[in-house]
Amino acid sequence: MAKVLTRSLLLAAAVAAAAPAPAAGQATPAGEKKRVYGSSTTMFLEYQVVDPDDPTSARYQMPIFEYLTLGSDDVGVRGFSVHLSGFGVGNIRNPIEGDRFSGDVLVGTVAYRTPKGMFFGRLGRQVLYESGTTTLMDGAYLRLEPGAHVELSAYGGFVPYPRFGYDAMRVVYGGRVGYNPFDWGRIGLSFTEERDDVEGEAERALSHLGVDYALRRWRWIDLSGFLLADMVDGGIAESRTVVTTTPHRLVKLSVDYGLFDPSARIPKTSIFSVFTDTFYHAIGGDVALRTDGWLAASAYGRCFLYGEGDDGYQVGIRPSVTFRRATRDQVGIEASRLKAPTNAYWQARAYGIWSPFRGADVTLDVDNYFYDSDVKGFDRSHIVRLTAGYEVFRNARVQGDVAVTVNPDFEQMVSGLVKFTYAFSEYVK
Repeated sequence: MAKVLTRSLLLAAAVAAAAPAPAAGQATPAGEKKRVYGSSTTMFLEYQVVDPDDPTSARYQMPIFEYLTLGSDDVGVRGFSVHLSGFGVGNIRNPIEGDRFSGDVLVGTVAYRTPKGMFFGRLGRQVLYESGTTTLMDGAYLRLEPGAHVELSAYGGFVPYPRFGYDAMRVVYGGRVGYNPFDWGRIGLSFTEERDDVEGEAERALSHLGVDYALRRWRWIDLSGFLLADMVDGGIAESRTVVTTTPHRLVKLSVDYGLFDPSARIPKTSIFSVFTDTFYHAIGGDVALRTDGWLAASAYGRCFLYGEGDDGYQVGIRPSVTFRRATRDQVGIEASRLKAPTNAYWQARAYGIWSPFRGADVTLDVDNYFYDSDVKGFDRSHIVRLTAGYEVFRNARVQGDVAVTVNPDFEQMVSGLVKFTYAFSEYVK
């Protein structure tokens, strides 16, 4: 439990810390000045480690995380960019598992884009998104736009282990051909394959043929989606299409369809890939209503059609009231119902955001789940979070979080987090 909680908090903090920075390796658009950017997030986390079989055995841990991002665009050579992000962690109190000190580089790239954008190349550790696939790679990515709205890309490299571990047979490669007339939309065809070392032989771990598409010809409608075909086992691995429309400036509607194989993104060489061979369809939509005043509301509904014939659904509503637009002070509630083949629950949530004075904010979130059938003897779960933050000076923020969780895995877990973040983006001569 401790490892799962630690990784989840680190991932959430990493995403939040990376938000102010531009996409990795993306050069500054033409006409903008050279710039250097970066961010630093320091987190002190205190939480209980509870043995589900013995709730009285609670121990407290206090890991310290440091997440850093640093990069530059067009500094030195026009079109040249550098991006680096990574983290370090130290378990300074009651380390139960893992190393006392560890860390890794998450993304580290150097990139170059020609002045008119016809060619783009990126080298290093990077995350690629091609036709719905997500690939982590230590290698090279090249993209060419020869004209006539055509896009060509290719990439190849190693699938990294933590802390730059390598296996010569653990490789990934792929490419994409796309047609992207901006006023109409886009369509692209891509291929991605990952190989792994199995008893000295390089076997296919993943192999996907993908199609991505978008339609934006008319201002009132936007359509986008992708489809992935599994080239190892055959069939559709994953597909998702979303259609969004704004019939009125205060109303936004969206309808979506997806087909998902839960094991499609698990390497075939992993033992976990044999745990499920099913798939399900998800069909639903969202509607968001806004007013020129203080009231807003959204509702969502989705049905799930499972391969075994058991169906499920999810419906919910989220109204909110905003008191001050300048500070975004608001209160809201959420009520939802989720039914799965084996169980179901009702959700009742209430939250509030308040800014007592400039640069400060306080958030309270109370989330409750009530199960139709008991889970390990419990018929409900509760999560209460209190967050307080303050902008100490320009681009610098300190934040404290306290959370209490009661669920079927343990009677109670208390966790606390203190986070200091500094992010900057400066233009240079």
